[in-house]
Amino acid sequence: LPEKKSGGGGGTSTTDAHDDDKPWGKVIGSAIVVNLVTLVGVILVIPAIKKAAQQPAFEAVLAGFAAGCILACAVFLLMFEATHLVATGWKTEVDQLWRWGTMILAGFLLPSLFDCMAGFYEERQSPEESKSNRVRIVCGVLIGDFFHNFCDGLFLGVAFKGCGDRLGWAVFLSTVLHEIPQEIADYVILTGPEALLQPAIALGLNFLSG
Repeated sequence: LPEKKSGGGGGTSTTDAHDDDKPWGKVIGSAIVVNLVTLVGVILVIPAIKKAAQQPAFEAVLAGFAAGCILACAVFLLMFEATHLVATGWKTEVDQLWRWGTMILAGFLLPSLFDCMAGFYEERQSPEESKSNRVRIVCGVLIGDFFHNFCDGLFLGVAFKGCGDRLGWAVFLSTVLHEIPQEIADYVILTGPEALLQPAIALGLNFLSG
């Protein structure tokens, strides 16, 4: 029979071995690299953005493309996948439907909630100091970016932990590729005529929200 190695601390050796299996370094390192790569990518693209922004149709095309991407992702991917995932935790139809429906409605209502919060801020300001529209835009971009990047970090951790290095690095690459255009879009909005942030401030806030 194989000899059992006794640990002096009872279950300590088992806990340490379990912790050693967690790829903390790869997950944290890849998340940091994603942020740095996207920051450098946005900085390098800034000259091209300034040139394109001078075209009259630039904002309309950018807004239409962004809205189409978000709606397509929500309808064809997220909402459909959610019907499968909610079914794995609860067996009865009622339990599945009220949870799925509540989350969908919460997604629609969350922007309105932040809009009301911005309106409350506006009421406390004098007309000359009112910056409610800027507050709405900046809060919407940064809070959305934070949750987006938070989910990306979870996906990286799950990929490295549950699926191995090969899929983990594949998820890392896909994260970099979709983060660059998304961060560019955030920068364009934050420095646009509605938000009016300085380029350095927009870059800093974008980086911190990641």
